[in-house]
Amino acid sequence: MSARPAFALKRLKVAYVYELVQKSQFDLFRLPNFGQKSLREVEAKLAALGLTLGMTLDDDSYKAAVVATVAANIQATKGWCGMSNRPDPRRIARLTFPPPLHEGAFAHHPVYVLNLSPLGACIRHQALLHDGVVCYLDLPPALGALRLTGQVVWTRLRGTEQTLAGEQRFHYESGIEFTGPTPEQQAALAAALATLQAAQDAPDREPSA
Repeated sequence: MSARPAFALKRLKVAYVYELVQKSQFDLFRLPNFGQKSLREVEAKLAALGLTLGMTLDDDSYKAAVVATVAANIQATKGWCGMSNRPDPRRIARLTFPPPLHEGAFAHHPVYVLNLSPLGACIRHQALLHDGVVCYLDLPPALGALRLTGQVVWTRLRGTEQTLAGEQRFHYESGIEFTGPTPEQQAALAAALATLQAAQDAPDREPSA
């Protein structure tokens, strides 16, 4: 992180990531010499770890989880939000949205999990997602086929491309914050994180679907 936002966070007495994610944009904008450029840098750093501003951490175990997540994801944050040149089947998941007012069908979107943490996920996708929308993140069988309830907390356009048919395709990144995971889901998520970490420690091994 560059000197200006780092110094500003020091004045705010923020020393750890779990302290930073509990701050809001308003908290940061109140700091002297902290503007949009500094905010973008801070949010980008957090997004690379699958975290966002404005999170609510209710107990010490979640604070410890954030610290552990940062340590585990440092090696994963290579290139564009941790994505390697070859897609890993373990990171191909599905995002499901319930129909409004229990009408219609569930909407399913394939997504690529850029980063996963005990608190949420950073995903890449093509459909525009709106902040505050409730969703289900379905992890692939290689990660236990776990379904986690969450909420979209941010979405950014990361790029566009032209298809062979001449259509413009958009690429987005979004942050998903998990809501109310059960102890069983937390244990299954910890196992999924361990699987991803083991794969990260053995990059030469061919990933299995």
